[in-house]
Amino acid sequence: MVKFTYIRNFLKNLVMGFKANSLQVQKDNRKQTSTTEDLLLNKKDLEFLLSLVKNSTFKGEQIELIYNLTSKLQKAYLEIN
Repeated sequence: MVKFTYIRNFLKNLVMGFKANSLQVQKDNRKQTSTTEDLLLNKKDLEFLLSLVKNSTFKGEQIELIYNLTSKLQKAYLEIN
């Protein structure tokens, strides 16, 4: 029985050997571009998104979210004109 327990523990440690305390996380070297310039939409972008909403079908649970999103898109579109 001792040999079985030893072999079972050995295999368990071998297979489950990845432990969080030995995890090494490398620093993220990607540039973070969180400027608002990347998020600005022009008139053509807004027209495209509004047409997607117009031609789509949504579930009942999504209606409020789509309504609020569409309202924001329309306001942005009207500010551009």
